[in-house]
Amino acid sequence: MALLLKNAFSGLVLVLVVLALFLDLRLAFWVTMGIPTAFLGSLIFLPAMDVSINMISMFAFIIALGIVVDDAIIAGENVYDHMNQGMPFAQAAIIGVKDIAVPLTFSILTNIVAFIPIWFLPGTMGMMFQVIPLVVITVFAISWIEALFILPAHLVHLKNDNPALILRFATALQALFNRGLNRLIVHFYKPVMRVLLEFRYLVVALGIAMLMTSISYIAGGHMGFTTMPKVEAEFSVGRATLPVGTSLEDATAIRHRLERSAQKVMDENGGKALVKGISSIQRNLDGEFIIIVRMFLQPSEVRTMSTKEVSRLWRDATGNIPGVEGIRFSSAGSGPGSDVAGVTIEMRHHDNNMLEKASNELAMMLAGYAGVIDIENTFSSGSSKLNLKLLPAGQSLGLNEKELAKQVRSAFNGVRSIRQQRGSEEVDIKVMLPDYQRASEFDLEQLPVRVGNDYVPLGQVASITRDYSASVIQRREGRRRVIVSADITPSSEAMTLSQTLSEETFPILKQSYPGLDIGFRGDQMEQKESMDSLFINGIMVMLALYCLLAIPFRSYSQPFIIMAIIPFGLIGSVLGHVALGYTMSVVSLLGVLALSGVVINDSLILVTEANERREKDGLGVHDALLEACHRRFRPIILTTLTTFGGLSPMILETSNQARFMIPMAISLGFGILFATFITLLLLPCMYSVLEDIKGVFTNTAYEVEVPLKS
Repeated sequence: MALLLKNAFSGLVLVLVVLALFLDLRLAFWVTMGIPTAFLGSLIFLPAMDVSINMISMFAFIIALGIVVDDAIIAGENVYDHMNQGMPFAQAAIIGVKDIAVPLTFSILTNIVAFIPIWFLPGTMGMMFQVIPLVVITVFAISWIEALFILPAHLVHLKNDNPALILRFATALQALFNRGLNRLIVHFYKPVMRVLLEFRYLVVALGIAMLMTSISYIAGGHMGFTTMPKVEAEFSVGRATLPVGTSLEDATAIRHRLERSAQKVMDENGGKALVKGISSIQRNLDGEFIIIVRMFLQPSEVRTMSTKEVSRLWRDATGNIPGVEGIRFSSAGSGPGSDVAGVTIEMRHHDNNMLEKASNELAMMLAGYAGVIDIENTFSSGSSKLNLKLLPAGQSLGLNEKELAKQVRSAFNGVRSIRQQRGSEEVDIKVMLPDYQRASEFDLEQLPVRVGNDYVPLGQVASITRDYSASVIQRREGRRRVIVSADITPSSEAMTLSQTLSEETFPILKQSYPGLDIGFRGDQMEQKESMDSLFINGIMVMLALYCLLAIPFRSYSQPFIIMAIIPFGLIGSVLGHVALGYTMSVVSLLGVLALSGVVINDSLILVTEANERREKDGLGVHDALLEACHRRFRPIILTTLTTFGGLSPMILETSNQARFMIPMAISLGFGILFATFITLLLLPCMYSVLEDIKGVFTNTAYEVEVPLKS
């Protein structure tokens, strides 16, 4: 919790610094104050929605940190501009708010719509992250009230006469910064835009090619994909399963071997600086030994070796152990993103023999894939048992199965002979066979069985056969189920292997074993459910965003060019993950989906300005676009930098505690950066191409000379 509070405070400071570079210091202060106001206001309503202050809800506040300030920037800057034009402060506040009330409201609504799909995520991930849309949407709603009603009231009381020394210094610094920014716009950005508009079709084609390349890069599995971001584990675990019938001495020897190899890894790689300690457990479950050895590692922040690397070294140091049914070295963490088997497959069949053969064949197939290690098969013959069947000779002597079972049970489990007083307690004295007379089947055959007034050996009246009985049988839908799991190195290849298994391996097994039901469980099943949910909800979000944009623009076509920027946010997300060494995950896609409502705000600003310049000033399409780019460059850059600044402390966080949440921040932060770049360069070209197309169908095509020099 303290970690997230630190990141939230750092983000707030960065937002204030960015605002102070662009806005009057007093305006920057009141705009920034809108953030804690929205946060504190949301705390009034969150308890009613059963939302507590925890790591996830704090992360939601950090996500909202850089986004909510955009509304206050738009409202505050518009009111402040009217004040600087000499308008009475009260009148400036009223007119300034009226000017931006409608676009600001639709901007808030698009942000809200983009976060709603997170609420509908299924499974464990949905339960974990559903608090995010509740927090973010509540903060957005409070920020809308703050930007339209509270902020203007504060700005009314600002005074322009005799500013304090610090304000004069800040004003001088801002003037210097703004002169540099204006030179950038006039001498670089506008000339570049003139050239791009001249070659708009080539620019749009290059943009589409760049988008397709990025999508192909992801779809091709080059950067991998996981359900949850992997959190650096707290300890490494070696788990060995021994077959039924393994002696205690052999099991102990295997445990000692695992302990020695763990100690070797510890001694050769820093000793106590890497490993805090080693512990082991040896269990006998109905004749099946399970050995678990743990290496407790130092916190990830203070050691130089990852848990995955420790597990790999431990596996290499142990080598192959004969007589082991299954062995797995895992990087065991805790909480979201903890390491689990890279692939988990469930098999079901009504015939146990076919199920055993199918599970063994699948394990052999998995062993043939590169990078697949530590394969485990939960099918177990179980503990050994002896079945007794009464022979005709026994029946002729008057024995029945119930009487036979009673005598054998008494011989092995004992019968109470007397009850003896020892001090204040009574102790039962049982009579049973000594150990040496029940160590083998031969001893059992010689067991005297009473028949009337005589005794005969058990082997003469009953047959004895050895069999195995599973200690645990799991069933689903009436059929026995078996789990076959394996680790994959690198873990990012799990998605590729899952696809190969679905398309190649599973059909072969189903054909070889009729009636076999096989499918993914665990991570893979949850990943499929999450991806299906994101796909369906993503379509619904796009439809909702289109409707929200079509209303204020009163156009069927212009919402398309605004929404065309959304996929480019994915490119920024991919670049951010690659640059920081993260693997794309479902959490990353949640960030991309939430990004869709944020990136269109800048496009909304630019297209609205271009439309106004055409309607109010009568400018041509290209001239209107150039003027809109000039006027809106500053606010677009400002909103982008505040959003990225608010998220950057979380993006750069190195603590293990926050690692599973960072990919969403990366998607939002780097996505908005890249989408802004596209908005400023590609969107005007797309607008111009759209007008060309409209001109063809309406016979109003225009011809405008675009000078290459200002």
